[in-house]
Amino acid sequence: KAGEWTGAWQFVFQRVDNSVPEHGKFDQAGVIHHISTEGGTSPWVNAHEAGRVRVEWSSRGQGSENNFVSKHDAKAGYSSTADQPNSWMRVDLGVHRTLAVTHYALRHDQQDGYCLRHWELQGAHAADGPWTTLRRHDNDPSIEQKKGFAAAWPVDGAPPFRFFRIHQHGKNAKGTNDLECAGIELYGELAQE
Repeated sequence: KAGEWTGAWQFVFQRVDNSVPEHGKFDQAGVIHHISTEGGTSPWVNAHEAGRVRVEWSSRGQGSENNFVSKHDAKAGYSSTADQPNSWMRVDLGVHRTLAVTHYALRHDQQDGYCLRHWELQGAHAADGPWTTLRRHDNDPSIEQKKGFAAAWPVDGAPPFRFFRIHQHGKNAKGTNDLECAGIELYGELAQE
């Protein structure tokens, strides 16, 4: 099981799949999937619900924190913060894990059009920061205005962190501050103590 081994694993991004309308899918090669299946030794369970990772949001809009670490092929549910500036969604990989991220993927939620446009992927060693920006997006249209659309981006030269968050620093595609995201997947070198 993943929790019984110490060392490091490499997780290499393969693809996202938007071939089914409203149902963007991640590959099964990421860290969240690995943790959710205990390294492929058990059936998938929601890692937040099972207590393997911890998800928190800056505020509550619609949906559940479980959706932020939803299954690779889950149909996107409602998953948003309130309409407040500087909204964020965060995942804590756990006290014994750090990840040097090389790629990440996001999936839009079930709302039409409220897609991210201005955001940062950030990493930290503690829940309250300080936060390091690993990749910044300004007016990025990669996440199409379609329910459940998935997209992915490379990250260069990131040091390892335990906490990762999506921090929205500008309005979404509909001009509000709701951060709407029904899935994150992370890739890179995962170290476990």
